[in-house]
Amino acid sequence: MVNEQNIGMTWVLYHESDMQNYVACGENEGNVIKGKFTAKPGKYYLNVYKFDDKNGEYSLLVK
Repeated sequence: MVNEQNIGMTWVLYHESDMQNYVACGENEGNVIKGKFTAKPGKYYLNVYKFDDKNGEYSLLVK
């Protein structure tokens, strides 16, 4: 995920089978927030959130 305005934000990813425990989370590398995991079949839910008072935009790339 590219943090366009470099604000305090990150993400967590949940699998449909367990919405209480995330399967991956973002790690900041400059204005890019990366994460990697091996996906199993099913639906995933991405939660992007900020932790400061600024607003901003992001773009997402899934490989």
